[in-house]
Amino acid sequence: MMVLCIRDILEWTKKNTKVKYTLRVSYLEVYNEEINDLLGDPGSNNSKNLKIVSEDATRGAVIGNLVEEIAQTSQDFNEILKRGESSRSYASTEMNNESSRSHTIYRVAIESHDYLVHEDGTVSHETIGAGKISYLNLVDLAGSERQKSTKAEGKTLKEGANINKSLLALGAVINKLGEQSNKKLKGGKAAFVPYRDSKLTRILKQSLGGNTLTSVICAVSPAPMHREETVSSLKFGQLCKSIKNSVKSNDGAVDDKTLLRQYRNQITELKALLEATTSGMHASINDQRWDPSVLYACM
Repeated sequence: MMVLCIRDILEWTKKNTKVKYTLRVSYLEVYNEEINDLLGDPGSNNSKNLKIVSEDATRGAVIGNLVEEIAQTSQDFNEILKRGESSRSYASTEMNNESSRSHTIYRVAIESHDYLVHEDGTVSHETIGAGKISYLNLVDLAGSERQKSTKAEGKTLKEGANINKSLLALGAVINKLGEQSNKKLKGGKAAFVPYRDSKLTRILKQSLGGNTLTSVICAVSPAPMHREETVSSLKFGQLCKSIKNSVKSNDGAVDDKTLLRQYRNQITELKALLEATTSGMHASINDQRWDPSVLYACM
C-alpha cells in the first residue's frame, strides 16, 4: 500500500509541471508507548524515546529530533522504507513468526509552490506565493493480541499489553469523534476527545479529527479461528465511518523552518542575479568608446 501511494504522488508531481514540489519523509514507530525514529542511527540514544515538543494546527504533533529526508524518486522512497523497516521492532509469537511489536507512521510532507508563468506562456523557475503544505500519514497499526492465543511471555507479553492499550485509546478517540460529529449535526456542544491518553492518538490527532481526509483499511481473515478478531476489526471500521471532518486547503500554511529555508534560497538567488547584473554593467561600460560627435549632436 505504501509503495502504491508513493507511486501516485510521484505521478501527480510529474504531471503538474507548473508547480514546484518538495517531498520530505520521516518514519517513526510507537513502541511500548515510546516514540522511536526508524531513520536515525540505531546505535544512538538520540533516536529512542523522542518527545512531543509542541502541537501545530497544520503539522499536528511536532516531535523533537525526528529525522526528515528529502526524496525525489521512487528509489529514494523505497530505500527510506526498507531502512526504516530494518529498524522496526518484530518478535515471534504462536500466531505469527514475524509479529510487529509497534505501530509505525510513514509521513510524507508535500510542499508545493506555483511557478511564475510569463505572458507568453513560458514557465519560470521562480516561484510565487507562500505555497501550500500537506501531510500524508501512512499508518501501520499492530494487531490486538490475546495472551492465550499468542502464548506471549516476558518482554513480548509487555509489548502486547502496550499494543492493546494504545488500540483501546485509539478506539475511545474515534468513538468520541463519532459522537462529536453527531452532536454538531444536531447543533450540540463538542465532546471532549481524550487524545492525550496515548502517544499514538496524540501523533494522529490531525489525521483523525483535524483538517484531513482519512481512509481506513481493515485486514480480516475468513478463518473460523479468527472470527472474534474479524468482527472486532469490522466494528472498528464501522466506527471510523461515523467521523465527519470539514476539510480546507492549507494555503500559506508553511511552518517556520520551511519559511527560513525558502528565504535562504531566495536570498541566494537574488545575490546571484545581482552579481550577474553588476558584472554585465561593468562589461558594458568598459566596451563603450568616447565619440565627440555624440556631444556635438546633442549641442
